[in-house]
Amino acid sequence: MPRRYVRPEDLEGAAAGFLRRHHPTPDLPVPIEEIVEFDLGMNVIPLPNLYRDFQIESWLSHDTRSIYVDL
Repeated sequence: MPRRYVRPEDLEGAAAGFLRRHHPTPDLPVPIEEIVEFDLGMNVIPLPNLYRDFQIESWLSHDTRSIYVDL
């Protein structure tokens, strides 16, 4: 299935809108794990050696319900 091209400014706007909805304060760091787990209802699953074995730091499951992250 071909991917639709998204202009960088549209992507930046979508990211800014996401942050306004889920983290409306300018405080850093952004609590992304809490947003993903509690606001979006996704599972954050630590997976040791993900980068070492596959050269990726995270992976979104096919059903988009879980995110696997390297430790």
